[in-house]
Amino acid sequence: MNVPKLNDDGRHMYFVSIRLAVDVHVRALGFTNSVFEFAYAGSPEEAQDLARMHYESKNLPVLTVAASYAIQQDPAQYTFPEAILRNRPLADVWRGEVCVHPEYLCQLEATGACREAQIGERLFVFSAPEPVAVDINRSNARYIGMMKPCMSGSPTRNVSDSKLAA
Repeated sequence: MNVPKLNDDGRHMYFVSIRLAVDVHVRALGFTNSVFEFAYAGSPEEAQDLARMHYESKNLPVLTVAASYAIQQDPAQYTFPEAILRNRPLADVWRGEVCVHPEYLCQLEATGACREAQIGERLFVFSAPEPVAVDINRSNARYIGMMKPCMSGSPTRNVSDSKLAA
């Protein structure tokens, strides 16, 4: 079996299949007892434990859990990296574009986000620690963001550098 290269911190991305003892509603699937997650862990067993703890913490009994290596090993390539199961941050710093009215810039910066550059009238590049970036990605009436983890060696590490140069 080909084992994917470990990320710098010794963890892999895993695709995790979970079978629950009850049916739940899953967007795009409807009611089902089979759910799927991605986990960032040091081993398949750790990924399975993360999934089991996640669902059992929601009082959803787990029947079976199976984890396999995910095809995409770079967490920054996932559409919703904040939804990846993990027991520690994906990266210390997240970076990305945030659409925010200039009136709310100070309020956003007060959360711990750091404005790096302006690339449009209301479009800025920000960096932030993971908890702040996850909150930005959830969006609200004041700003909409697409922050990604800055992983060493990731093609998205410098997500907006081409726009900054223009």
